[in-house]
Amino acid sequence: MVEAAETNKHASLDGLRAVAVTLVVLHHLAQFPARSYATGSVGNLLFGFGRLGVVVFMVLSGFVIWLPIARAIAAGEPLPSPGKFLVRRLVRIFPAYWIALVGLHAFVDDSHLNSTNEALTHAFLLQNFQHGAVFRGILVGWTLAIEMTFYLSVGVAIVVMSRISVARRPLAQRILVATMLLAPYAVRWWLLYHTNLDRITVGRWWTIAAIPVALPWWTDTFGAGMLLAALAVRYHSGRRRGAAYGDVALLILVAAMLYVETLGFFGSFDAAGSRTAAFWDMPVRVVGAAGVVLLLVGAQAPRAVRVLSVPRWCWIGTISYGIYLWHDGIIREVDRVRALESSLVLPVLIAVGLTVVVAATSWYLVERPLLDRVRRAQRGAAVTEQPTTIARPSAR
Repeated sequence: MVEAAETNKHASLDGLRAVAVTLVVLHHLAQFPARSYATGSVGNLLFGFGRLGVVVFMVLSGFVIWLPIARAIAAGEPLPSPGKFLVRRLVRIFPAYWIALVGLHAFVDDSHLNSTNEALTHAFLLQNFQHGAVFRGILVGWTLAIEMTFYLSVGVAIVVMSRISVARRPLAQRILVATMLLAPYAVRWWLLYHTNLDRITVGRWWTIAAIPVALPWWTDTFGAGMLLAALAVRYHSGRRRGAAYGDVALLILVAAMLYVETLGFFGSFDAAGSRTAAFWDMPVRVVGAAGVVLLLVGAQAPRAVRVLSVPRWCWIGTISYGIYLWHDGIIREVDRVRALESSLVLPVLIAVGLTVVVAATSWYLVERPLLDRVRRAQRGAAVTEQPTTIARPSAR
């Protein structure tokens, strides 16, 4: 029963990935006022809630990435190899991203990669560090650049923690997670209340506008996931405490987030006259996303876990990376088809259908084979590295 519960928890996380990528797709569908997707309260609600999808992805990333490290720290075991960790992350992110970048540049007119320098900048996810390049190429590429920076930071954290005594690693973990949770608010406070946003530049090529697409602005999302991973390891139990109230708590949480969205509480960084909204923008999203993950991981919302664990819905979560990469470019191309100008629903169905087909192709032909190959290679290397023991002759 415990193994079945664990399987459902992991499946529900795939289901949550499906929810997150659906929110992101709705967000970009709502950006085409020519088709009236963003008109009215419903369109504005979908547009706002779509931004929550990115936060859910990052909280999930922090949880999944830190979970094996938290387990090793709690058990006093050797930490995962930073080299193997980074290789897996590089293989997970870059091959499918490169294919999508080339494909969208070839077929989408507004990818705006007009030079070799721009192409290389985006190919290595450096666009967040070059002014004016952030939203070219693959539109969501800026979030992948933040993810890669987080992965590199985790690799550094593993190296540093491996040099700390086993007894002090739990304290080091608490300090790291607390720093990640609190650091963005110092950045936002300085940026929003103690600076002239129109005049400040940081460095030669990185303007103040680039800060919201850099890791320091987002570490609380990853830190929330890391905190959940540490708590999951510490308080792991097969019992379902409070399961009768979990679904109610989840509904209240989602309803509260919906209410906040309808009030327009989520301000963007550059919202005119809305510094307070911009400052509190992320905390509300992070708490909401972390609360949802906590209820699912802790199996405190059994009905929600079962719903999110439906195989076909989990499959959308499995191929969600391809959907994330391709959806915006496909939506833009379908939006340009003049024969579909008179319809609102048909272009959406065609764009979503094409996105799912391309994403599934990417998963089965590129992503999964490469990930399986890396796992087999690392598993074989681990077996080879194990010291050979010579049996002692038994005393007779």
